[in-house]
Amino acid sequence: MSDRANRITIRIIIVLIVIFFSITGGIWGYHEYMTSDVHLSRVVTAEMNQLLSSQNHTTMKKLAANPKTYQFLKNTTATTKVKDTSDYQMQLNHWDGYTTILNTRGVDVYIAHVSGYTWKIKRIEVQ
Repeated sequence: MSDRANRITIRIIIVLIVIFFSITGGIWGYHEYMTSDVHLSRVVTAEMNQLLSSQNHTTMKKLAANPKTYQFLKNTTATTKVKDTSDYQMQLNHWDGYTTILNTRGVDVYIAHVSGYTWKIKRIEVQ
């Protein structure tokens, strides 16, 4: 091979290596973010705010750990929002637990991995 052909071959190999690591690094990075405390904390906040805005009392009753928690959730309004959701705090029945603030009260929220990168609330308990 000529010197020019060697340089072209080397450049092609370098480009392919860069593409390979960009793709695998991007996939790995996406997976790392989607399973990180930062993302899961945002999932808890979003899921709780969706539940509160829907005012679905059947779902609230199903997720409430006890009657006290159900009454607390039931007395919220559709505009109530949670804030200051923590990073991972605890585990219960293979559910990841987070603490968030709702109307100045601490609330423990447990989520479970459903599929892929989907998580759902499984239990809510007022502290």
